[in-house]
Amino acid sequence: MILAVNIGNTNIRAAVGLTSPLSDAAISGQQVEGAASFAVFIEQSFGQNIWGKLTGAVIASVVPVKIPSVVGAIAERSAFTPRLVDARDCGLDLSLYDGLPGLDRVIGCMAALALCPPPLIVVDFGTATTINAVGEKGEFLGGAILPGLQIGLDALADKTAQLPALGDLNQPAPLIGRSTAENLRSGAVRGAAFAAEGYLRAIQKELNGEMQVIVTGGHAPLILPYCEFAHSYQPDLLIQGLFLLADKH
Repeated sequence: MILAVNIGNTNIRAAVGLTSPLSDAAISGQQVEGAASFAVFIEQSFGQNIWGKLTGAVIASVVPVKIPSVVGAIAERSAFTPRLVDARDCGLDLSLYDGLPGLDRVIGCMAALALCPPPLIVVDFGTATTINAVGEKGEFLGGAILPGLQIGLDALADKTAQLPALGDLNQPAPLIGRSTAENLRSGAVRGAAFAAEGYLRAIQKELNGEMQVIVTGGHAPLILPYCEFAHSYQPDLLIQGLFLLADKH
């Protein structure tokens, strides 16, 4: 049994399985303040005896400060050292990119390549919205990073005198809002959809051809109803990528 852990900017998600996730759970990163708190989360999610069932663990993180808590909890309670992966472990050609892309972007593209042939685009509606292009030879071409749904709303509330914080994004986002709250939801949710659509059209025009689109990320269910582009929605894309890495290594 493998434990896969993705440490994101907002949540930490864990899954257990053999070659793919059989069960998964998520916790706010703010709730994990040490190895003990992460161990409690794992035991509450997968059972007190989960540690004895594990044969390995693979971890990806874009939040370095949280790594010791996760690695420490697993190492203290298991008979193995968990593997912390980086972008170079994914086997993706990164030679066209200046530096290393974010690990979540690389794992998402690697997992997408296991689902469909290139060229393709991965759109991740997460804490940040990332748009990632993969060329016809499977090479990472780059893309764009935009403020995520909640980050944009939080910034408006923080940096303006009269715009309120908007906590509930599950209400409808009308195209022409009739209240300030509706205006904010429209701008955030529909704006994210329109931005993604614009980028997809422009990237495909730039690269002279249609590309398959894979969508993931925690905010995707809110945004996708307002998207008109063809896509495959893969909510478990990053976790699936971690299982692919565990199998590879």
